[in-house]
This record gives sequence, structure tokens and C-alpha cells, in this order.
Amino acid sequence: IRCWVLLDHNYRSYIFEEGVARTTSTPYSLDDLADRFSHLTNHHIQEQSADYGRFEAGNELSFAELHQYMRTLPGSPDFFRDV
Repeated sequence: IRCWVLLDHNYRSYIFEEGVARTTSTPYSLDDLADRFSHLTNHHIQEQSADYGRFEAGNELSFAELHQYMRTLPGSPDFFRDV
């Protein structure tokens, strides 16, 4: 999850409400711990995968898109309230 924070000269912090969740090109699996395409969300690494963008454009979801997806999962927390 990527979010942006501004820290001013008085050490007050301001959190930007929108952010993104970076995703992988292949489903997560413990079967192959060396598979960087299922374990690392770095854009430079993911762009090298033949499956880049397979699940969502640019392997990235906005917080709103992540919330919408999570609502489809049984027992999932409310992203904006609980996460």
C-alpha cells in the first residue's frame, strides 16, 4: 500500500486521503519463494513479467478500487473504516 504524507517544519503530518495498492503479476504462492513476480510489487520488476497488467492496469489499484474489490470478499473488513 502506498500513501503520501506531508510533514511540515513543525512536524505536523498530513495524510493524503487517496493512495494506491500495488499488486503482482502472478498469484501469491509459497511454492516458489524465488518467484519475484509473485512476491515483489516494484514497478520495474513487474514490468518485466509477461503477465504485467493481467489483473489490473499497471498492477495498481486506487484505494477506492481496492475497497470495491474487498467488498466482494466474504468477511472482508471495510477498507476505509478498518484499514
